[in-house]
Amino acid sequence: AALACINYERSIQDRDQSWQSFHFASLTADRSLASISEKLKEYAIGNDNYSITVTTPSGEEFHCSSYYYMD
Repeated sequence: AALACINYERSIQDRDQSWQSFHFASLTADRSLASISEKLKEYAIGNDNYSITVTTPSGEEFHCSSYYYMD
């Protein structure tokens, strides 16, 4: 669920950044998430403009919070 949250939040971030802000860690994270993108499609993302939630394939719901994980 945490990876689905991270994938969603990274996808909505503005990616038009200057080359000076490039980080190999971000590139590695993007490639890692891309490698499991088919599995992440099984997780439903809900965004009610107040909080973002993810529902697992088994029906469990988790709240996404950026302070629970780091890039």
